[in-house]
Amino acid sequence: MSIYHKHHIIPKHMGGTDDPSNLIKLTVEEHAEAHRKLFEQYGHWQDEVAWKGLAKMIDRTEIIYQTISKTNSLKQKGSGNSQFGTVWCVIENATDCSNRKKFARESIPEGWITTKEFKKRKLSQKHEARKQSTQLRLTQWHQIYCEYGFDQFVKITNYPHSQQNLVQQFAKWVPKFVPQNGKKRQNGIPPQNRTATKSFGDSYATTTLAGNNHKMVGVENFEISTYRLKARYSASELHTRLHNK
Repeated sequence: MSIYHKHHIIPKHMGGTDDPSNLIKLTVEEHAEAHRKLFEQYGHWQDEVAWKGLAKMIDRTEIIYQTISKTNSLKQKGSGNSQFGTVWCVIENATDCSNRKKFARESIPEGWITTKEFKKRKLSQKHEARKQSTQLRLTQWHQIYCEYGFDQFVKITNYPHSQQNLVQQFAKWVPKFVPQNGKKRQNGIPPQNRTATKSFGDSYATTTLAGNNHKMVGVENFEISTYRLKARYSASELHTRLHNK
């Protein structure tokens, strides 16, 4: 003999009522399947617990446990949480967060800041200290470099990189750094890092060496480096020279 359950077409947790028009008789298997479909469609935990309980996938103890834990969890969300609207704070000049206290966000006492803001400030101070340390070290290195030259500098400091790399570091970190050619920087870029061009009216030409198959033969005043080819002619002048060779 089949056992029938009363199933809410619109579940009570979704606003359904006990009105007869919202009730339907289903077997246990049909009842479990109905809640499975509701769970897959809407994702409510109540339908998941009902489906698994009716299908004997979980026992009565587990049903009670999940119902209580889910209900309490929902009660603790938002304004229902006893800690809602509060933040951890520390004294503004504190060295760590060991003596923190909790206050309402709208009534933080004067001289106190949130631990989030405190950690943000500490991180900023750490970065600033590291920046100053780097600047001081590069300034000292620059003095050695200017006095003894690059070869002796390497012997003294065991610097592992190239001279070009060192000069780039000086240009970035040493405020009083002046390139050897005496030219001023443009837009913060040292002269040795700028692409050299020669203007011809309003035209500029800079040719990039894109691969080993490119060959420039018989063109004067070219500086060929590992990464780029810098032309010192205007676009029209360069075109004429290449085709006249």
